[in-house]
Amino acid sequence: MIILNTSTIPRYAKKKVESFYSELLDIYNYNVHSVYVIGEGLSNDAFGPQIKYRIDGIIVLKKQDRLFNEVAAPVASKYLKKPLAVPLVMSIDEFESYIEIFPLRFLNHCIVHQAIYGEDLLENLSICHQTLMTECRHDVRGILNRLLNDFISCGGDKIKTANKIKDSFRGDIPLFRGLIKLTGVIPPINHKEVIIALPDAAKIKAGIFKTIYELNTKYGKISKDVVEGIFDEYYSVINELDKKLQHSV
Repeated sequence: MIILNTSTIPRYAKKKVESFYSELLDIYNYNVHSVYVIGEGLSNDAFGPQIKYRIDGIIVLKKQDRLFNEVAAPVASKYLKKPLAVPLVMSIDEFESYIEIFPLRFLNHCIVHQAIYGEDLLENLSICHQTLMTECRHDVRGILNRLLNDFISCGGDKIKTANKIKDSFRGDIPLFRGLIKLTGVIPPINHKEVIIALPDAAKIKAGIFKTIYELNTKYGKISKDVVEGIFDEYYSVINELDKKLQHSV
């Protein structure tokens, strides 16, 4: 029987993780180099234990093998339901190319992961500064576009827009880790620590991150005036980050 290292897997997903990967590896392991559980569910998330993040995974094969897909499919149909997601499958040869294409994603995989089987390729991963910069620039501009779209779709209602910002904010944490990394600082795992570290690392005044965090964790306890100001302040800070990235090398 294959023994898995699931020490950091959150309780709400641990049983499914162990059941799925144990059964899969019991059937097929001769060509498996390593297996990882990844995602914000491992971040010791300060937004609250009631939030159950999707648990993603990566399976690295020694070499590509179509037989693996045929073996994995029936096993996956038994276990891959919320919160467990279909793992990304790649060969060792493909690993480096994935890092080049998705540097921000793999930076976060490096920071927030558990190697449950085999050698840990994600530990001490080297991420190209320039490719990370390019992706961060793209994603920061994406937030600006999203904020404007939310404001328009809410008919200019800043309370409704703030609620949309609250709901999307957790999804921006991986980008914030990337922005911290670009400054030469090691990004934290925990969400609360990320939003504290970013303003210092990027040299911006961004109490708005704390405000949005509190809107998530202390909903209903923040004054209407503060909530109404969230859109303008958050847009201003993200716009400042966008300008800093344009002049960065």
